[in-house]
Amino acid sequence: MSVMGKCRSCGAEVVWVKTRSGRSMPLDAVNPNAGNVRIVDNVAHVGADGSGHYVSHFSTCPEADQWRRR
Repeated sequence: MSVMGKCRSCGAEVVWVKTRSGRSMPLDAVNPNAGNVRIVDNVAHVGADGSGHYVSHFSTCPEADQWRRR
């Protein structure tokens, strides 16, 4: 199930979804239909550029590095 929220770093509107491995993934809520992430049965599927509806917020957030797992 996707959930709307805000990025704790930059304040942008995001949609939270689960990946196939069960991890939470933030997606940009603005400009849907312009990315490489599709949501199928409430699960995020990442594909080639232009193949999806959303963009991962990790690729657009100016503070993304502080949230990435090492």
